[in-house]
Amino acid sequence: MSRLRIHRFAFLGDARPFGDREVIAEPREALEPRVRLGERPTDGLQAERHFAADEIGDGHGQAGIERRRGGRVHGGASISAHARARPGRAQKSAIPDNPRRKRGGIVEVPFRLRFAFAMNLSLYVVTVLIWGTTWIAIKWQLGSVPPPVSIAWRFWLAAAAMFVLLRAMRRPILPPRDAWRFLVAQGFALFCLNFLCFYYSEQVVPSGLVAVVFSTAPLLNSINGRLFMGRPLRQSAIAGALLGLAGIGCLFWQQMAGHVDDRATWIGLAIALAGTMCFSAGNLLSSRMQAMGLHPLATNGWAMLIGATILTAGSIAAGLPLAPDTSPRYLAALVYLAVPGSVIGFTAYLTLVGRIGPERAAYCTVLFPIVALAVSTVFEGYRWSPVAVAGLMLVVAGNLVAFDLTRRFFVRTA
Repeated sequence: MSRLRIHRFAFLGDARPFGDREVIAEPREALEPRVRLGERPTDGLQAERHFAADEIGDGHGQAGIERRRGGRVHGGASISAHARARPGRAQKSAIPDNPRRKRGGIVEVPFRLRFAFAMNLSLYVVTVLIWGTTWIAIKWQLGSVPPPVSIAWRFWLAAAAMFVLLRAMRRPILPPRDAWRFLVAQGFALFCLNFLCFYYSEQVVPSGLVAVVFSTAPLLNSINGRLFMGRPLRQSAIAGALLGLAGIGCLFWQQMAGHVDDRATWIGLAIALAGTMCFSAGNLLSSRMQAMGLHPLATNGWAMLIGATILTAGSIAAGLPLAPDTSPRYLAALVYLAVPGSVIGFTAYLTLVGRIGPERAAYCTVLFPIVALAVSTVFEGYRWSPVAVAGLMLVVAGNLVAFDLTRRFFVRTA
């Protein structure tokens, strides 16, 4: 009988050995029909599924696929001759047998689950901590150098660091021809327009209002993913995003008061929303390229280089001086934004996009302001009001809902 076997891996875009097989990562959206863990499909295919990253994810990441039909392997996987399926004969799982972990014929691999959970959680925490502190470096850069020039220098340095890292890791640098249109679009949207919009909006709108607008990224990713990529709308992701948006509104309620009637504020908010749309577009483009088997390090390096080129050309056309500030404070901020803020931050975040989907990965944007407020509490004397504490609780609740952790904690499954 034909059999469909699917394995989820911790790294994206590479062939990974599993037993005597070599499985190549492919987009999970290619799998039809979809079956849940422990269920049997109705089309005659027997399935064993091990989605380790679903411990914290929605399953829109990468999956290795082996399709066996009549002894042939489909989905790009290579398999040794003695391990090929034989028609009409039951297959022996390549997963080491552990009777204590069997349930209904499905073999679970606890270590794989724990490893993938730890990997995704680490990427999530790294992204939140780094991007929650970059506002300090951005604040140090404002005033002395025009924002487009500062952003261009940031991504020139980040792209150079990316290519050095790729060379040290002996990874391929040149992308395939089919990827260039996505790289140009990502560089223009994510590493050019996105930053220009937010730098401008920060100058005319209180940072709390900008944070509220940016926290709509999970909703925009869900909607845009449905419209342009055919992704299903997950109720948990949308409900978590709404809770997070309400929580951010409570956190910055005092800062938002008194700015509703200001016309310049509304213009700034519209620009911030446009920047969030560009951020969402960059997320989906990265997800699409990872589905093609491209590593985020390579795609980020080229996209940052394209974004820096566009910003530099625009600055020259506008007659802006290209020389950076040589003060230690500005240079320290530039290095922090280029290496931790861009190389590490964007690589961790966009890898997370490929692993758990752009809808849930974008929930990081709801947690950035909390880290920023925590830093402000230590260094600037920020005082937490009861409304702000309620907002913090809403954000935490949104995290639990967005990642289906409420079901894990409060619902007993058989």
